[in-house]
Amino acid sequence: MLSRAFRLRKNRDIRRVQQKGHKVFTRHLRLQYLNGNREHHVRCTVLMSVKVAKHATVRNRLKRQVRACLGRFVQSNPHRDLDMLVTITNYSPSLSVDAECVELLGKITQQRSDNPTTPRLRGASR
Repeated sequence: MLSRAFRLRKNRDIRRVQQKGHKVFTRHLRLQYLNGNREHHVRCTVLMSVKVAKHATVRNRLKRQVRACLGRFVQSNPHRDLDMLVTITNYSPSLSVDAECVELLGKITQQRSDNPTTPRLRGASR
């Protein structure tokens, strides 16, 4: 579970990440992230629409699984000043949230190691 210090909670912060953030996709998840927050540590939140899963128990279970994966990422990268917004875009009963989340966070790490100053957008050419 993410402690309160590592949660992205204010609407203005979430909107800032949505408007200015870089996007990374997997089949079921979308990650928007923005470098350089004022807190100087990773902050993240998970969003999911009612359209994706009708039952609240399913939505809550999926969000808990994503938060657990994000908690492991925060523990392994405690000093990165990064705001992350994970959106669950579609659901299937065979969805492996942990594998999808690890793949998504791996893409961020790969992009940061390719060019640590400016992350590349998917499909962008130089």
